[in-house]
Amino acid sequence: MGLYAALPAMPPVLMAAGHTSVARLIYALFVPLCHQLPERSFFLFGPQATYTLDELERLIGSNVPLRYIGSPALGYKMAVCQRDIVVYVTALLAGLAFALFRRRLRPLSVRAFVLFCIPMAIDGLGQLLALWDSTWWSRVVSGALFGVACVWLAYPYIETGMNDVLSVVEKELERTES
Repeated sequence: MGLYAALPAMPPVLMAAGHTSVARLIYALFVPLCHQLPERSFFLFGPQATYTLDELERLIGSNVPLRYIGSPALGYKMAVCQRDIVVYVTALLAGLAFALFRRRLRPLSVRAFVLFCIPMAIDGLGQLLALWDSTWWSRVVSGALFGVACVWLAYPYIETGMNDVLSVVEKELERTES
C-alpha cells in the first residue's frame, strides 16, 4: 500500500529533477486507473498545490490539455487525482492503525461502509452530472472516508482468513511431523 500511495507522487519529483521519461511512464501507468484531470490534481514544486480549471486557462490558455502534467512555473501534478491520492494515503495510514488496534476492532458493517461512501458518491455524481464543481476539500474528505471504510471493512476479514489458513498449515505441519 505504501508503494501505491507513494508512486503517484513520484512523477512531479522526477519531472522537477529532469527525469521526464520515467515520470511520463508513471503518468501513463495510472491512465487506466484515474482521469488525471489537472484541475482535480495536487501539484508539487509550484506556487500552488491546486488549480481550478479557470486558473489553468488563465495561466496556460483556454485549451488546457486533458492530462496536462504541469510546467516548471506551475509545478507538476501527481499521477492521480486528489481523491485517489487521498484514498491511497488514507488506506495506508488506516492499515497501519489497524495493525495497532486489530485486537479491539470489529469489521465495519456493510451499512456503515455504505454511509462512509455516500459523501464520495454524492460529490462525484454531482460533479459528473454537472450539478456542481466539487472542490479539493470535498474530494479530500470524501476520499479519506472511503479509504478508512475500505480498510475497516476488509482488513479484519482478511486477517481472519489468513489466520484460518495459518491454522490449517500449522495443523498440516504437525500432522506430517508426527
